[in-house]
Amino acid sequence: MLFRSGTYQITVDNTIPVGLSLLDVAIRNANNNVVAGASVVLSQGSVILSRGYTDSEGNVILIMPSGLTAGAAVITVSAHSYKPLIHPVTIANISTLVPATMIIDDDSAGESNGNGNSIITAGETVELYFGLRNTGSTTISNISGSLSCDSPWVTLMQTNVSYPSITGGATASNNQALVLRLSRKTPHETMLRLHLNLIDSNLNQYHVSEFIEIEAAKMNFVAYQVMDAANQVLDPGETANMNITIINVGDAIVDNVYAELISQNDLLVVTDNTG
Repeated sequence: MLFRSGTYQITVDNTIPVGLSLLDVAIRNANNNVVAGASVVLSQGSVILSRGYTDSEGNVILIMPSGLTAGAAVITVSAHSYKPLIHPVTIANISTLVPATMIIDDDSAGESNGNGNSIITAGETVELYFGLRNTGSTTISNISGSLSCDSPWVTLMQTNVSYPSITGGATASNNQALVLRLSRKTPHETMLRLHLNLIDSNLNQYHVSEFIEIEAAKMNFVAYQVMDAANQVLDPGETANMNITIINVGDAIVDNVYAELISQNDLLVVTDNTG
């Protein structure tokens, strides 16, 4: 087999804290060009912990499983016509802040405006409590910072955040709710990546990320029926009504649905195109 010259360049944190939720990995080739579509696998012994494929920018986010065990691990990178790369990393019990429970308030009280199901739905404004866990043994105090998100579907209304002191092994939520407004056009099952940039009283910095899934309506075509008096087929020269059936396969309720039927064939004219 012919291999491309040179080797991969991998950018990743070499120490992975137990409790980490998301691990960023960037893959470039020897010429510093992005490598898209590369398989990136994090494993520990014979156990695969996470797997993903690099995007068009050469980046992948590996989702960490719960219950990571401290010890040696490897990241294996492979792609067509490239030599595989095995990169050692360490999963460690270190003192840091990692995601804990997320609480979503969409009860239409305070600054929220939603359906009250504690799930972020397209079009809602929600109050968010981003839980953190202190993985160390000593207290982390005076935690403050801000929330960021690069999704085009979300507007951050309240981004400043602070936390009470978190003792070793304990969890806590932010003192004041973060506020997010979701576009009504947010696609069903969109994954929002929320990122906290934090600092404590000892000027230690923390970067904590987590995904939150968005629910929305999603309309799929089911079937159509030509309503004529003969063969239920639209024959040349014939004018007929048509019934079209759609289904909402999303998790959010939708009503007052408006649809427009468009013909992309100049041999077919739609005389009444709305429903």
